[in-house]
Amino acid sequence: MFLDLLLYNVFDNGSISLNDHSVNLASTHGVQVRKQSLHERFNEQSVAFIRTLLEYQINTQISQKFDVPILSNFSSVKVKDSTRFQVPSVLKEAYPGSGGAGSEAGAYSV
Repeated sequence: MFLDLLLYNVFDNGSISLNDHSVNLASTHGVQVRKQSLHERFNEQSVAFIRTLLEYQINTQISQKFDVPILSNFSSVKVKDSTRFQVPSVLKEAYPGSGGAGSEAGAYSV
């Protein structure tokens, strides 16, 4: 639920309050959480949790081998994905942004 809350809960205005998250948890998952309790869960442990999940997912997807006969004609195939997304500014030390007019914090896959 925490991962769903952070990564897949998108609102049109681009700004999600703790109250919005609390309401979403109640309506989507049937879980009642006060916004103060939710605030306490945004900490270094939650950053480490999300980082571990994302690293695992990226590593398992990248390390998969595909048996596609047509690819045997090539010595290698390299796929590069430059997906980027913004994360809250408080995470700028762990996930520095790319600078310029963008967010101070950002994550991307390469």
